[in-house]
Amino acid sequence: MKIPCNIIRDLLPLYIDRIESDESREAIKEHMKFCPDCRKYYKSIRRALSITTVDQLTAEPNDYIKISRKIRKRRALYAGSGALLLMGTLAYTIYSMISQPKAINKSKQES
Repeated sequence: MKIPCNIIRDLLPLYIDRIESDESREAIKEHMKFCPDCRKYYKSIRRALSITTVDQLTAEPNDYIKISRKIRKRRALYAGSGALLLMGTLAYTIYSMISQPKAINKSKQES
């Protein structure tokens, strides 16, 4: 059964990542044996994606530590800023309550 080129081209990213089914892999290999256009397309995709090895994709442990420290610092900054804002609001509220003149109830003065 001949599979159309457009279907093979749709499957090529899966083929490159090696996540296609065994049947699809065999069908792609068989098709590319006889289709120079799809072989050329496959090579161009591989070149464009600049396939890297798994070793190159894994980050160093120090990278994770650096990122973790940055996240902790940012959280501390946000928490500190929030606490300062809350204390400022509370201080302003208390000050405004104390500094406002008290209203005198006239009915109590007259008696």
